[in-house]
Amino acid sequence: MRQTPGKILALLVLATLYLLVNIDLTDYTHWAPELLAEKFDQGKTWTSNILLYRFTHLLQLIPLTGGATFLAVSLMRDKKSDWPQWDQMLRIYFTIGILLGLLFGLYYFSLHP
Repeated sequence: MRQTPGKILALLVLATLYLLVNIDLTDYTHWAPELLAEKFDQGKTWTSNILLYRFTHLLQLIPLTGGATFLAVSLMRDKKSDWPQWDQMLRIYFTIGILLGLLFGLYYFSLHP
């Protein structure tokens, strides 16, 4: 099946939103310097520690999002039908990833007001 430009654009928008939600663009210098000091190397620069923290958060959510996507796709398909196309599975993955990222963000910000 041929991909239309609208479908490709929608997939790119979802991927961008997924990265923006899960990379967590919060400025940690104001409210959590002790959190970063406990977790990461003191020899590194402050910026590299924050980037490492942001990408660590993303890497921790990838397996959870992948498992939830596998379960959702397995439940959505019929017993006799084939798996959905890769772009449909990516859309489901990004949507679940955005929702999980928002939930984890709300949980984290409730712990550190």
